[in-house]
Amino acid sequence: MTIKPATRKLLVRAIPEEDFLLLQEMAESDERSVEAQARHAIRMSVMSLRFERERRARAEGLAKRLNMAHRTLLIHRPDHSTSLSHVAEAIGLDVAEPVHRWFCGEAEPTFSQVRQLATFLGCDPGWLQHGDSEASGGATPPQGISDAVASRG
Repeated sequence: MTIKPATRKLLVRAIPEEDFLLLQEMAESDERSVEAQARHAIRMSVMSLRFERERRARAEGLAKRLNMAHRTLLIHRPDHSTSLSHVAEAIGLDVAEPVHRWFCGEAEPTFSQVRQLATFLGCDPGWLQHGDSEASGGATPPQGISDAVASRG
């Protein structure tokens, strides 16, 4: 037996005549009913919001991991030049602004930039990009740094 996902009903009132006529025109062009066209328009509108939320969550998660790796690096290697401008320079950028935006969760680096960041910060690229971890509760310590800490005893 197949169970259908719950659906909600929506009655839309007071649609301006011009908007309804455009919706009707679009429905005819797409060979749909006006109701199906309205459902499609709502779905497309909601989908863009969903994608934006997913993008924001991804950027915020990456920022959290970037800051965690950066703090760990600062704690265990205080002699290491780790300002955001140093990070930008180390991965080949001419300005620090993109790095600042990544650390604040406002933007995302490319995958190749994530690999460069992971190398600089001494952490696993998969963990940094996606939060992938091995049974560590989602917080994998940076690779080279955890070894340095263990050797200090």
